Amino acid sequence: GDDIGIFTTESYEYIIRIPLKRMNYLLEDDFIRFSRQQIVNARHIQSLKNVGAILDNGEEVAISGRERKNVVKRYMEYIFKMGGTY
Repeated sequence: GDDIGIFTTESYEYIIRIPLKRMNYLLEDDFIRFSRQQIVNARHIQSLKNVGAILDNGEEVAISGRERKNVVKRYMEYIFKMGGTY
């Protein structure tokens, strides 16, 4: 359905009812859509791998094949915006 689980770095979890597509539209540019089911805050990506990303907490999140190019592009834009290097 349209239930979204929001997980915070403080270990809080919120459930809201809104389509993920709409939520993606409402979020700031630091959020990247990884798949039809997941949006990730770029601030918490430690590194990108071939088919996923490693987050600050060590968790690996899969990137769908359809979103792969967009994820890499958006993450590189984020890194550039923050003044870092990949």
